[in-house]
Amino acid sequence: FNDVERFMAIPTWGGMVAHWNRSMTTWTFGLSGVLSPMEPWGYHAVSIVIHAINTTLLFWLASLVWFEVWWPFVCAALFAVHPIQTEAVAYISARADLVMTSGVLLALIAAERERWRCMLLACVFAVLGKESGIVALPLALLWALGRWKPIPLWVLSLAAVGIVGAGIGLFTFYHLSGFSLSYTAQETAKLWHLLGKVIVPVGLSIDHDYGHWPTAWPMVTLIGTIALGCYALLSTRRWSFGVLFVLIALAPRLVIPLVEGLHEHHFYGPRVGICIALIGTFAKGRHVEDSRTPALPA
Repeated sequence: FNDVERFMAIPTWGGMVAHWNRSMTTWTFGLSGVLSPMEPWGYHAVSIVIHAINTTLLFWLASLVWFEVWWPFVCAALFAVHPIQTEAVAYISARADLVMTSGVLLALIAAERERWRCMLLACVFAVLGKESGIVALPLALLWALGRWKPIPLWVLSLAAVGIVGAGIGLFTFYHLSGFSLSYTAQETAKLWHLLGKVIVPVGLSIDHDYGHWPTAWPMVTLIGTIALGCYALLSTRRWSFGVLFVLIALAPRLVIPLVEGLHEHHFYGPRVGICIALIGTFAKGRHVEDSRTPALPA
């Protein structure tokens, strides 16, 4: 995906159909090429605009949850300026994560507003941004279930068929290898390493060659992560949403052996759930009232 012709092609709808994989991302590259054919500023400008759009979408989503403008503002601000976002926004080749996250945010907003057809279209948008956008659908369903939305049966049925079909299609198209416990354990150790960078953003680096941790540590982190995920699945506390959101968002990269391991820019989308869960922990009792939503525990 990093060839010059793909980056600098003039955006056309015909080109999007011919190259459906990451077609929305390719279209934004073409737009960047129109702005500055031989200079990088157009590419950086488009990435910053997409990041600003995503920040606005997160503010909109948070505004549907909390009455006071302060909490949505803090939630969006944490997403916008956190240092770990630098790689996703500054790297031209990481554009796909920005576009995919736009689709995920649109899907969450549609789920909150119970616009199920719009939610499904947003999920397709996310997949056309990046293959791992397949997680948009389960993330949107997670949001709807957490907000006690009455999901129609046809949506659940179509979601199950879509997720399975897309998964099989991606494995077939990219000739991906099967599950590797060793790979998943190593990537889970990276997950916790990068989560530490989210909490204390010190030592961020373009060098992601972490090597291999001692054998025991990755297995400990994998078992601990599975246990934490199971507990979060059964819990009704606000932080559990953030845990499940991160695990679902990163599931393809943790489970499917890929040449490129887990990097800082892969945390761009998952930080949506982290920011919402973090603000939800502090904004107790200040959420938008809904007759179908029971009182959340402290």
